[in-house]
Amino acid sequence: MEVDIVVSCVLIFSFTFLCPYVRGNLFKEVSSCPSDGVEWRERAQKKQCREPIPDFMCAAIENQPGRFGEICTIAGLSTAGFCAVLDEDTYNLNYIKCVAASGCPATAYRSSEVYRLKLLHLQRIPSYKTSLTQNLFGNGNRISLLGNYMTSRLVAFCHADLDSLRYKMVTHSESLKHHFKETLCDPMVYNEDDLKKFDLDVVYILLTNFCDIPCPDNGWGNMPGDEDLSLGSDIERVRILVNEYLDNKTLNVDEVNQILGRWENFFGVINQDDYIEFCPEKKIIYVKVKPNNVIENGVLVTQDIANILEKMKSKKVVICRGAIGCGKTTALEYVTKKYREDGWTIEWMDVSLDESCIERLPIHGIEKTVICIDNLFGVFGCQVFVNDLFNKFKRFMRKIVNRGKQPMVLLGIHQHVFEDISPENNPFPKDESLFIDLNKISQSEALQIYKLQQKNNKSKQGDISVEDFLRLIEQRSSEVGTPFQTLMISAAPGVFGNKWFCSQPFQTLTEHFNCLYNTERELFCSLFYIMCVTIFNPRADELDMDVVNAISTSLNRNTIAYYLSQLAPYTHDDGNVIEIKHDLITIALIHALIRKSENPWKVLKVYDNTKTLELVRPDDPYARPHKFAVPLRREMFAKALSVLEEKTFYEN
Repeated sequence: MEVDIVVSCVLIFSFTFLCPYVRGNLFKEVSSCPSDGVEWRERAQKKQCREPIPDFMCAAIENQPGRFGEICTIAGLSTAGFCAVLDEDTYNLNYIKCVAASGCPATAYRSSEVYRLKLLHLQRIPSYKTSLTQNLFGNGNRISLLGNYMTSRLVAFCHADLDSLRYKMVTHSESLKHHFKETLCDPMVYNEDDLKKFDLDVVYILLTNFCDIPCPDNGWGNMPGDEDLSLGSDIERVRILVNEYLDNKTLNVDEVNQILGRWENFFGVINQDDYIEFCPEKKIIYVKVKPNNVIENGVLVTQDIANILEKMKSKKVVICRGAIGCGKTTALEYVTKKYREDGWTIEWMDVSLDESCIERLPIHGIEKTVICIDNLFGVFGCQVFVNDLFNKFKRFMRKIVNRGKQPMVLLGIHQHVFEDISPENNPFPKDESLFIDLNKISQSEALQIYKLQQKNNKSKQGDISVEDFLRLIEQRSSEVGTPFQTLMISAAPGVFGNKWFCSQPFQTLTEHFNCLYNTERELFCSLFYIMCVTIFNPRADELDMDVVNAISTSLNRNTIAYYLSQLAPYTHDDGNVIEIKHDLITIALIHALIRKSENPWKVLKVYDNTKTLELVRPDDPYARPHKFAVPLRREMFAKALSVLEEKTFYEN
């Protein structure tokens, strides 16, 4: 009887019998049952089972050694320790208790998966009892089953949120590459099927670092407590079991069965065909995967920021330059905050240069001071109309040098402003080692900045996947900083989440405002009003009527309030006041107004005079202005200057 049951469990095939069909279940005697999943599916397709008995089944016939049969039935789940057979009288599916000394099914399995209980690589079996020591439920393959359940948890997490796993793998890519070399080189190529092929050590690292599984009571990488039966603790038990097996080829079968029992109760029986066999060479080591960058107080500490901090250890003067929208101001604010926390005094200036700050410093330089000037020589363009500007800066730098080691100077300048300075007026030191270019944001940094901007974005207008985002950012333009591009994509993905915006961001933004001017004039005028007044208080009783009359006499408080939600992608609302989100939006608005309005100077007369002067340039074929400048014909340029000079005269 023991031999008969063993034959039933392991599906050993030998003789061929001919037997007629039995009407109820379409029984047919066969010489052998399928040896793997591929053959099983082929035989099932050929059998063509249909409702009400839709499932193909092949098994040994009870108490008849060497006889096998195919039937159509309803596949069920076998209890651990029972074998699926065909009843010797009716040939219907039956389950009988396995009483063999070893080799009985240790876990529940579907009757349609009995081919998994076959002997491995044996053409003939001289002794059934000898063969049992080599069956699929040997120790190595028990570990395969544990590993496949762990992999199924990774697949389940990815099925629910593959985008989240990809995000974490991208933003931790440096640490992953360090530990796994080329195994995890490109997270975008992985899908659920790819994950099933990962070795168990990789699966373990992804589960413990990225899948939001609650940490075991004793922490990851440690022996779990006996009372802790959580998923995390069982994952740790698998790690320990695998490593012990690799060290001494012993396995605590009872503990394996307990883990499998818990997982089968929670997660059901998995299809083993979908997974690869256990790799008998790699031990599992817990590693805390580190992010490529850290986030401090809502600021991503990019490599550019790290470079500034490192440079300031050895240089008295550090000059940061980059495209508009590169995150220059964020970087300077972060760096000066770190110095302030270390006890330094910070003298912060924006655009304008205050020479008197030097006179206020202690003569002997005892006090540690950093002078930081952001947007040096202008925001929109170089302040070329200020005659003494460069001489003033040169005097400032001479005074700094003469003070010895103190104070330190940190300067920020836009690339297009830097390029707008003629060589003969260039006031900067010739030492290139003083400069740091802020245009080298990695894909990982861009993705993290995008996610931070999404988190801070009050107007949710959709999302794009990590894969689509990285594909877009590969086409980013160098004329505008990556953080500005991600800012607009996060604010309005339907408008700016495309390759045209990434490759030509300023042109696309300007064309967008041109379209608003033509099709939604009130919305455009509401946005332009907020730009002109700089800070808009939505609770104020009255609007600035000088600005209203210059823009549109039909504009009123209710109109602006109506459009505020639609203006959210372009404005920042701190809960009290509203202002334009970024200078580049202002530049694009001015370009659109000058291009579309019949009398733009009437409007710009009520705007910031200095910023307008930074933008306008005479149209000169021999001297090309910077990319954000507004080139004007000579007569138009003269008219613009007269209007702006008149405004300046009355303001003074």
